[in-house]
Amino acid sequence: MKLFKISLALQMAIGTALGILCGLIFGDLCKFFVPYGKAYIMLLKITAVPYLIGAIIRGVGQLSTSQAKLILKKGILFIGLTLSINMAMIYLTYYVFPLPKTAPLVGYVSGNVTPINFAELLIPENIFYDLANNIIPSIAIFSLLIGISLMYLKEKQTFMSSLQNLIDCLTRITGWIARI
Repeated sequence: MKLFKISLALQMAIGTALGILCGLIFGDLCKFFVPYGKAYIMLLKITAVPYLIGAIIRGVGQLSTSQAKLILKKGILFIGLTLSINMAMIYLTYYVFPLPKTAPLVGYVSGNVTPINFAELLIPENIFYDLANNIIPSIAIFSLLIGISLMYLKEKQTFMSSLQNLIDCLTRITGWIARI
């Protein structure tokens, strides 16, 4: 079949464009597709977190300490610059655009807003809780710590090849699901 000879990315782009076009033309008549769309997204999520964990651990674990230090030096500069630009844009937006006289009524908003505890989001106190509740920043920090500890191991090739096999399997599964 000639359809499967084109790249997966092009197939997905064509499918997305056709889906948008179908939704624009037929509108509410396409509501019966909603459960199928949700099921498709759920299938794609199956491999997301395991792939993230494996890729971070393998990517960091295969580095030498000198490579890691170089990446850290350049990464801190990049993150600092990006953070500064983001903060400047937030303050600039706040001071340039006037505040509305009255808040628009979008929906019911209770006065009890719980503040976000960034330490709970970033520090993996219980990695199993974080995995069960998809707390991605904590999962990423955990994977990063495992990867950093792997950098110092001498006999890590067997584990690294197993991680690469896992990543390859997850990539293949994602490809199968994406072809749907």
